[in-house]
Amino acid sequence: MRGSGRLVRRYARALFEAAREAGSVPEVARDLERLGAALAAGPFLDSLLDPVADRSAKKRALAERVSLETPLVRRFVELLLDRRREEVFPLLAGAFALEADRAAGVVRGLVVAARAVPEEDIRALEQVLGASLGSTVRLAVEIDPELVGGIRIDVAGRRLDATVPGRLAALREELLAAPLA
Repeated sequence: MRGSGRLVRRYARALFEAAREAGSVPEVARDLERLGAALAAGPFLDSLLDPVADRSAKKRALAERVSLETPLVRRFVELLLDRRREEVFPLLAGAFALEADRAAGVVRGLVVAARAVPEEDIRALEQVLGASLGSTVRLAVEIDPELVGGIRIDVAGRRLDATVPGRLAALREELLAAPLA
């Protein structure tokens, strides 16, 4: 994305606070998902990000392409267009979801495994990690066959690596650090 992450977070936080005050967080989240889906098509996003294009034409094109149900999101989108902050649009839904998670005490994480992990194991990991972090943990799963075996968990800025390559790297470091007899 061309814009900074800090800028996206600032706008998402402001929108989240307004949505929370209005009691419309779920509705705003759905509108932002629709907006993100419409912008996934490259040519439309490129035309929206064109700095030379007329702002009123951008507003019309966006209104024709995306059905935004909440007045709050419609006004917010117009504000971003008026301020020439179109670069915020592609990541706004994700940043808004993170704000909602933060407010609800939810921490998102990622489990990377060599093969599918049973759902009950993921739920058990969420429980253990949640108790450790004092938060509700929600884990997404990604399959990476190159890991050979084991899992790697990234959550709350921490990495727990129990993969075969991770264990081999740790063993290598241990052997290199050991004094020669």
